[in-house]
Parts: sequence; structure tokens; C-alpha cells
Amino acid sequence: MTDGATPVQLDPGYGPGQLGQVERTFDAMVETAVHQKLEIEEARRTLDEAISNLGDGLAFYDADERLVFCNEQMRAL
Repeated sequence: MTDGATPVQLDPGYGPGQLGQVERTFDAMVETAVHQKLEIEEARRTLDEAISNLGDGLAFYDADERLVFCNEQMRAL
């Protein structure tokens, strides 16, 4: 393979029950990751809404003093 992928070959000694367990574990991991992503997105929306509704201007700068974010109230100033 030239794309950097490593081929994986399953041991033919695996029984159907073992492969099913691996599949269920993988499915549970994917479900957990999707759930966590949705929670992060919801938290981000809540934070964005809270910052947008502040009465005061708010701005965030990085370590090099570059503007990273500011709300509408800060833009109006």
C-alpha cells in the first residue's frame, strides 16, 4: 500500500463471538464519540449565545496580541 495505511489481517483463530464483541465495542466507542461531539457543539452554542447577549463589549486576543474574537458590542465601540 502506498497511501501510508497499514494493512491489518485478522487472526483466523477468532471465533464469531469474539469478532462480535470487537464490533460491539467499536460501535459503543463511536456512539460515545458522537455523543461527546454533540455535547461540545451544544456547549459552544450556549457560550456563543451568552457572549453575544452580553451588554458589554468583549474581545479575546492571542499571545501575540492578535484579535481572535470580539462580540458585536465590542465592534460597536
